[in-house]
Amino acid sequence: MESKSNLKILSMRDRDFLKYIELAIKYGYPILFKDNDEYIDPIILNILSKNIHNQKNLFVKLGDKEIDIDPNFRMYLTSRLPNPKLSTFHFGRSIVINYTVTLKGLEEQLLSVLVKIERRELEEMRVNH
Repeated sequence: MESKSNLKILSMRDRDFLKYIELAIKYGYPILFKDNDEYIDPIILNILSKNIHNQKNLFVKLGDKEIDIDPNFRMYLTSRLPNPKLSTFHFGRSIVINYTVTLKGLEEQLLSVLVKIERRELEEMRVNH
């Protein structure tokens, strides 16, 4: 989805992550923070809160700087934790998608594949009804 948009993949542990956020906001390319744990750097709270100001242009405060916002800017956060314990503040300002597969879900997927191979008509009936 974002591969044609010059997606930058970062970690909040990177020394220069603040510089990359500023550039992404200003020039409108997407950034993805990978492998986040339950800590989210407070410097990005204004972005999460969509605390955007409008005088001549749209801008957001990042630390002590005001950065003009390109409308194409996007920010994604990923985690390897199956159920990160984020604060209600962070959950309320984010769209959280849980891609964790449970044992029961995996079992159902495998059964569906097996039935589709062995008895395709049964699987089609199950899906259509």
